[in-house]
Amino acid sequence: MCGILGMFDPNDNIVYKLRLALFAINGRGQEACGISVQNGTGIKIYKNEGLVFDVLTDDVVNSINGHAGIGQVRYSTTGDSNFDNAQPMYCKTDYGDIHVVHNGNIVNAAPVRNHLESIGIEFGTANSDTDVLIKFVKAYYDGDMKSLIKKIQSTFIGSYSLIFLLKDRIVGYRDKWANRPLLLGRLNGSFLLSSEVYSFKILEGELIRDIAPGEMITINEDGISSAYLGSTGTSTCAFEYIYLQDSTGIVDEIYVSSARYKMGVALASKIGDYDIDIVTGVPETGVIAAQGLADASCIDFRTILIKNRYSIRTFIEPDQEVRKHKIAIKFKVIPEYVTGYSILLVDDSIVLGNTMKGLVKMLRSYNPKAIHVAVASPMIVQGCRLGVDMKATDTFIAKDKTPEQIADELGLDSVTYLSREELAYSIGRPKNSLCMSCFGGQAPKCLEELEARPSVLDIEI
Repeated sequence: MCGILGMFDPNDNIVYKLRLALFAINGRGQEACGISVQNGTGIKIYKNEGLVFDVLTDDVVNSINGHAGIGQVRYSTTGDSNFDNAQPMYCKTDYGDIHVVHNGNIVNAAPVRNHLESIGIEFGTANSDTDVLIKFVKAYYDGDMKSLIKKIQSTFIGSYSLIFLLKDRIVGYRDKWANRPLLLGRLNGSFLLSSEVYSFKILEGELIRDIAPGEMITINEDGISSAYLGSTGTSTCAFEYIYLQDSTGIVDEIYVSSARYKMGVALASKIGDYDIDIVTGVPETGVIAAQGLADASCIDFRTILIKNRYSIRTFIEPDQEVRKHKIAIKFKVIPEYVTGYSILLVDDSIVLGNTMKGLVKMLRSYNPKAIHVAVASPMIVQGCRLGVDMKATDTFIAKDKTPEQIADELGLDSVTYLSREELAYSIGRPKNSLCMSCFGGQAPKCLEELEARPSVLDIEI
């Protein structure tokens, strides 16, 4: 669930805008960040562990200038959380240096690495799937980016939105399953690629469109060109709509806020005969669904939970012990709508249950009449292999449990979930166009392909 972006403007220094656009997607990854910038004579790279404005300080951006650049905020799913795996990554080729940023998770990186080592490619201390990808670029780039990306598409299985920086252009590619988002935007004379539309809005730019599944897009001083390299059907991550995207986001022409509101509307028909006084949402991503539920059920909506403005997303904090400490300072409670009231709390999802347990404990201390929870997604029962940090299936609170058992473990009066069908309907996409395997749904199409050829490299050398 990293965030990536690219920017090209032949008439301006883009470094300050690049930093601001990267800050707009900092919520997608908070472990490390970095940029690579082309100034006409070479590419300069700077990256480190930390948040955008902690890493890309004024001193750093004042020392870099250029008309084209790429950047990433990192959230590790393959490879350790350390400097060696921070992005961008780069390689030297006979046709110039190539830098890359990647959002997603390549599930057959290990056999590809074995293949590359067998033909003499050496690996250093980095151990991520992106490192395998850039070593593949080093081995097979012949000066033709379209040919290279065709080889990437036929070799790598998994999830990968990519942006490459070369000496005279940036090149974006969204994998043929469209598991992760990639959007094209415009800012006066410049063009941008980003994981989220907020990168364009923060710069007062505009969204042009989503990059299509299997599309390669090139941006240079002549403008934009694209090539469609084929798609076999999409498996877009449903979690982009549920949680990962900023609420202002747009994914494949669907407004995230609209999808979340409709999730709440769908939940309204499932809360039964519970005596509810007040509906409230868990900030940030549960609030819009809560408003939809309240409107559809004609129950008062009130703000009860306030998110501490200095907290960060505990879901993407890699250290479990750190998560537990952060949950305790993440929220503050407005007590006047708690004491003596029956509350319906709406959240986007429940994975391990740590956040919800902490919230319930906090709310119970104000003596509510009852606490019910409605979840704007199905029960999470299976780990993710495509870039969301949900691997330890045995720790999922919903694993092998009924809603009644989950409610009892969390200290709730009840808990209600959406079905996979209700989720797809709320998003407004066919169920088979979404990856919902974490909810016990069908495996994404790229993993079906992995089962068909787990160790065969379909490349022409």
